[in-house]
Parts: sequence; C-alpha cells; structure tokens
Amino acid sequence: MSDYVKWQLSNGQNLQSRNEPSQFNPATSPLGASVIDPLPPTQRKGLIAVSTVASVSLVAICSVLFFLTYRFIFWRRYYRRYIGYNQYIVLVYNLAIADLIQGLGFIVSLRWIATNSIHASDASCFMQGIWLQAGNPMSGVFVFAISVFTFLHIVLDFQLGHRKFVGVVVGLWIFGVLMVVIPIGAVGRYVWFPSVAWCWITTQHPALRLWTHYFWIFAAQFLTLLLHAIMFIYLHRRITDCVTLRGSNTDSLCRLKRVNSYMVLYPAVYITLTLPLAAGRMASTAGHTPSATYFCVAGSMMALSGLEEARSQEIHPTTLGGREKV
Repeated sequence: MSDYVKWQLSNGQNLQSRNEPSQFNPATSPLGASVIDPLPPTQRKGLIAVSTVASVSLVAICSVLFFLTYRFIFWRRYYRRYIGYNQYIVLVYNLAIADLIQGLGFIVSLRWIATNSIHASDASCFMQGIWLQAGNPMSGVFVFAISVFTFLHIVLDFQLGHRKFVGVVVGLWIFGVLMVVIPIGAVGRYVWFPSVAWCWITTQHPALRLWTHYFWIFAAQFLTLLLHAIMFIYLHRRITDCVTLRGSNTDSLCRLKRVNSYMVLYPAVYITLTLPLAAGRMASTAGHTPSATYFCVAGSMMALSGLEEARSQEIHPTTLGGREKV
C-alpha cells in the first residue's frame, strides 16, 4: 500500500470518527470517504433488511443451482438426450450463478452490521465491490439473453448451433470479468469505497459507474422490455387467429394465453425490482444523492430479484420437458 493511500485511509478514518451517529449522513459525506464509523441507526437497520432478503434469495438460488446441477449430472434418469443441449436451461443456470454472485455481494453487509462500520481497507469491502460490480449487470445480461432466446424460439422458430451458443455464453462471462477488471485497472485496489450504503465505486468516478455498470443494466432492461412487447403483440395475434379458426376451448389457446400473460408479468416484475437501485446510483452521479434508507430499500428489492427469478423460471413458456423424459 502506497504512503498516499495509507494517508488517505487514516485521514478518512479520523474525519469520520469525529462525527456522531445523529450528525453523520453518508449520503452527504465527502466523496471518497474511506470509513463510515459508526453506522447511522437508519443505515444499520436498512442493511439488516438487505442482508435478510439476500439470505432468502441465496437459499432459493442455491436450490435452483443444486437442482439443475443434479439434472446435468444424472440426466439419463430423466431425459433421452443431454440436458446441456437445452439452451434455455443453460441460460437459466448461468442466470442463477449471476444472481448468486449478486446475492453474495449484498450478504457481505452482515460484516458491516457486525462491526457497526464500513472500512475501505477491509477485505470484505473489496469483495463486496467485486461481487456487486459483476453480479448486478450480469444478472441483467442473462435476463436479456433469455429474452433473446425466447424471441428466437417463439417468433422466428430459430435456434443457434450448440458451438455458437457455447461461444456466446463464454463471451458474456468474459464481458462480465472485463467489467470488474477495468475499474481495478483504472483506479487500483481502492476503487471500491463506502458508497452511501455499502462498498462500490464512488461518485468520484462517474465514467466507470456509467460504462462498466449502469449502461448495461439500463440497456438490458430496455431491450428485455422491447422484446417482450414484440412477443406479446405476436402472441396476441396468434390467440386471435386461434379463436377465429378453432374456437375458444382448445389446449393450444390456453397455453398461448398463459405464455402471453408471462410476456407482460416477467419484464414488469424484473424492472420494478431492479430499476430503483440503478436509478438511485445515476441520481448520485448527477449530484442528487438519495438517502441511505432509499438505497437499502432499493438494495432489498434488487436482492429480491434473485428469489423472483428463481421462482419465475418454473413457469417460463420455453421450458422443454423440465421434469419428464424428452
């Protein structure tokens, strides 16, 4: 650690330790402050909520990963062909891994609750920054990838070859690694600092915040919403055709209606849970930082997205023979 960094950390600690809990507001603290000590009462309560929701989501995500891993290993008991060739299942598996990384980032908040402080020099701060930097956008990227797969399957009746598909998945993870490596390479070890509610990139680095994080989250949200809107219109027309040609009591019509309702529900829930945190961070970059309470509520919603995504995959319309021989 350089002498400058040591001085910066010690100076930040001295600055923050002189603030009483009732006086200290992390939302208006000096940019790059290296220590929040002690935690304000509202922030501590908020982190307890974030950690609780993240713990529940992690249990759900681990259950999905355990189930899918078991099926990947013992696929012959349930399927006629290797389940790894089912592109949708593979994308869900990768989404679960991204949600796991994101959940681990939020669960680090237990450390701040236990010590009643956040220190940039703590190894947990470094790990939280990495996990949140990787997990948040990669979760959105794989949600978008599933939407693309669904669009190709339902609208265009098209599927990528297996090798190309594997290349796409590997490429997405390389992209995720770059989103973590670039900030560290540009700033160094202490790119992750206490940032209102937990450790992440401070507002001192708006370009890194935008191009290695926000942009991809907002792009994934917008494109996912756009694809689902197109699929909704397409399926609505098919439902109309089914009613005209076959009547209103066919199995295919019921399935189309169920799929079409999913096209509305899934993106609405996903964006509702993930948009507040990203919007709050963008507001911080613009100089209008919300309170720590806002970020804790938004973080809880983001952590809850892992649980919702784990549940929603049970009813996804492109699941092909999930529990029977195929």
